[in-house]
Amino acid sequence: MLNVLVVCTAVLVGLLVGWWLRGAAPGTPQLRQRSDDAVRAREILERLRELTRNVAADVDQHKALMGRITDELHATEEREPATVLKAVDRLIRSNEQMQAQLSSAEARLATQARQLVSHAVEARTDSLTALANRRAFDQAMNQACADMAQQGAPATIMMIDIDRFKQLNDTYGHQAGDAVLRSVAQVLRQRIPEEHLVARYGGEEFAVIFARTTVEQIERLAEHARRAVGEGTIEFAGLTLRVTVSSGMAQLLPGESAASVIGRSDDALYVSKAQGRNCGHVHTGRRVVAVGQTAPAEKGTPAARTRPAPMEVGISSPQVFSSDVRRRLAEWKTGGTPLCLLFVQIDDLEQIRAQHGDDNGDAAVRALTLTLKAAMREMDHAARFDGDTLSLLLPGCTMRGAAAVAENLRTGAARCELSSRYTCRQFTVSIGIGEALEDEQEDDLIERVRSSLHVARLHGRDCTYLHDGIELHLIGVGRLSMAT
Repeated sequence: MLNVLVVCTAVLVGLLVGWWLRGAAPGTPQLRQRSDDAVRAREILERLRELTRNVAADVDQHKALMGRITDELHATEEREPATVLKAVDRLIRSNEQMQAQLSSAEARLATQARQLVSHAVEARTDSLTALANRRAFDQAMNQACADMAQQGAPATIMMIDIDRFKQLNDTYGHQAGDAVLRSVAQVLRQRIPEEHLVARYGGEEFAVIFARTTVEQIERLAEHARRAVGEGTIEFAGLTLRVTVSSGMAQLLPGESAASVIGRSDDALYVSKAQGRNCGHVHTGRRVVAVGQTAPAEKGTPAARTRPAPMEVGISSPQVFSSDVRRRLAEWKTGGTPLCLLFVQIDDLEQIRAQHGDDNGDAAVRALTLTLKAAMREMDHAARFDGDTLSLLLPGCTMRGAAAVAENLRTGAARCELSSRYTCRQFTVSIGIGEALEDEQEDDLIERVRSSLHVARLHGRDCTYLHDGIELHLIGVGRLSMAT
């Protein structure tokens, strides 16, 4: 029994120390939580050490007593029965006492083991939803990247966000919000097989790691899980609540970092929000498409890829864009189709960066870029024209059509919600529009559209202006729109 106690104690100490070291990287958002974990871990370690010291002391004391009794027996020449019986009685009582002490130590060790297991589970579990927490997700994500690097094993990441969760909290209170979070977590856990990690990523956002699985293999199951949330009801304080969720998915590519694949999943999620919520999109590595619409050429294992996809969906440079505007104008003047131009800019972006940080501003720009890309036709051309101003060339489009595109883009941007990790969750945009005129050169058209954007920004925010070559027209502001 003594050997078992010593071995078990050593194993438990090793497990605890190893577990803590793996999860104790400094400089993370969970630093305060990990500090609390460290205190509790040290307390358990100290109790285990004290238990080991006590057992060792008891054993040493027992051995010393055994030695003294043995010496007394050897030193007794007459060895009278009474003397021998007395010594044997002392041996029996000493053994019984040692047995009781070992049994007590074994019981205490079992208690410490249960506390250790409970502590390890708590440290990796979100207390509200009982799902894996951010620490467990990060560790599993690092393992997925290692499996890809060492074995070429695929993995697919799914980011899930509850639609209009802030509005629900404001209307019904935070307890109702907690009930919704628990319900969504339960649906996801029931619908997604146990071999895949479902985690609460933060706030109202969840994440799933589909280990050793490609997007093609898992997108139908993932979409069914997403839809199941909206099909259910949540009973709370006599109320029947319903919520929907939006999702974004991306498959880990060879050489890609955890941050990159999560960023691409976020990009796809932003498009889902911009497309009206309650839907799912996939970032293929080249573009963002609706779930189920991944082109066959873009499917398959990531082993066929040679480089990781960038975090941002690619759009043209100002030089390439201007060249295309010049070419399209020349074609139109020789009998080609008409064309229109849009300039789009996020309202108060400098203020967003100043108050909420550059990361928040960059996330808003990326979300707008993805919204713009999602609204484009195959023939359209988008560019980051000047700083954070985006431009869109619409060949074959008249002013009426361009106004409709602009208003869809403006309202889509207003619906878009950034991830809960950003303090500024929503933003609006202002848009300027212009249609090419017969006597106009490239620079004239661009300058006219710039002026319409400038007026839109002076007007306030969340509005669209069109310059017809003579005067400016307000097309839409806020929820009001004159576009058809």
